[in-house]
Amino acid sequence: AWPEANTADELHDALLLAGFLRAQEAEPSWRPLFEALVSAGRAHDANGFWVCVERFGFEAIRLTGGEPLVRAHMPRLVRMLAPLGVDLALTTNGILLADQIAALRAAGLQRVTVSLDTLRHDRFAALARYDELDRVRVGIDAARRGFGALKIDTVVIKGVNDDELVDLIEYGRSMNAEVRFIESMDVGGATLWSADR
Repeated sequence: AWPEANTADELHDALLLAGFLRAQEAEPSWRPLFEALVSAGRAHDANGFWVCVERFGFEAIRLTGGEPLVRAHMPRLVRMLAPLGVDLALTTNGILLADQIAALRAAGLQRVTVSLDTLRHDRFAALARYDELDRVRVGIDAARRGFGALKIDTVVIKGVNDDELVDLIEYGRSMNAEVRFIESMDVGGATLWSADR
């Protein structure tokens, strides 16, 4: 049995956080799924979530979008989703991870991916507008201790961090992490992405 959320809005926020509703706009054919999930969330209907998982064939749920750990109820959401029996993972920037890793693991989270584009403080500050590199590294270490292994996603940007690839791989090895180099995602021109980068 799943614990109830404190309010329907809390669960609805969690669904938004997981990207369900935003993805509906990108893929209209998913609308029945999102309507069913939101309806179940607003009604505190745990069985409604089970029906969605069975009907739509979920095999995995990844909690991501923005930064999921800014929500205080993230361990509760994980606890609610864990009984579904799907691969349950979280992608985070890692800043708040160390403080929440034990609760997330206890709630049933199975995997963690941390976004990390640089190991240099000056570059971290330039890319993120603040320097929280030390907190991210503490979070990565906590994930390694809590889960044994994790993934690190790195966006490689020509002329910005492409000289750190070997260092990132070595750091990943020391943390028992699979380092994955991924492409930058230009969302509506917001990142000023260009092919030469």
